[in-house]
Amino acid sequence: TPGGDGATGTPGGDGATGTPGGDGTTGTPGGDGTTGTPGGDGATGTPEGDGATGTPEDGATADSEQDRDPSLAERLPSTATALWTIGLIGLVTAGTGAGIKLFKKNSNK
Repeated sequence: TPGGDGATGTPGGDGATGTPGGDGTTGTPGGDGTTGTPGGDGATGTPEGDGATGTPEDGATADSEQDRDPSLAERLPSTATALWTIGLIGLVTAGTGAGIKLFKKNSNK
């Protein structure tokens, strides 16, 4: 006939604290990077033709004719940048962050 179960043993204690590891060895410095290749020349632009010379009518000068009819004036190039839009986005973001901070501060009371 088999024997009965033995009594439960007592749990073991914590192990001793280990010693810290030593410092690692210093790595070797990286070498210099390679020099990049220079970019090529840009394509040559095409010259624009000369504008037609205007003739004043009825004693009016060419400048005053353009002043009276804006459609005759030369259009300015579109050189606007998105700098003002980026600035506006930054201000809106900063204002939103300040509003959230004030809302959280007031809701904690």
